[in-house]
Amino acid sequence: MPQIPITTRIATDRPLVKVDNSAIANPAAGQGFSITIPVGYRSSLVSMRLRLTCDANVAGRVLHVRAVCNDITVWEMSHLSACVATGVYVISIGPGLGYIALAGTAFFASWPSPPQLTLQEGDQIIVSIDSIQVGDQIDQIALQTLSQFVAE
Repeated sequence: MPQIPITTRIATDRPLVKVDNSAIANPAAGQGFSITIPVGYRSSLVSMRLRLTCDANVAGRVLHVRAVCNDITVWEMSHLSACVATGVYVISIGPGLGYIALAGTAFFASWPSPPQLTLQEGDQIIVSIDSIQVGDQIDQIALQTLSQFVAE
């Protein structure tokens, strides 16, 4: 079992200690999705995995994952290569992963996760796709965070 570090931001800070593994509901076809940190919690992204299945429409789709705090993007990763028609792509984001760009259909790509980034209640992780088509589907979404209940 991998060891997940307990993270603190300052000496008097309480650590992020609860490991939360969540399966995220699939968005409707042709839609991206977002995850909002619940009220009373703060979280740090450990890993995320998702699969994008593109329909037959010819369009250069570009996948973006952003962390947004107070309506300001504080971290973003995007693939330089476009996802093509009828392609199936699996993207993994996690610590220690290097950037591997998409090279073809049915290809696993990876991005490093943002180091030392704590998301507060109301902050979002947003997955969007430029030129998304009506039949494109994002599924098999799995999210792992370190979180802490901070409301008192």
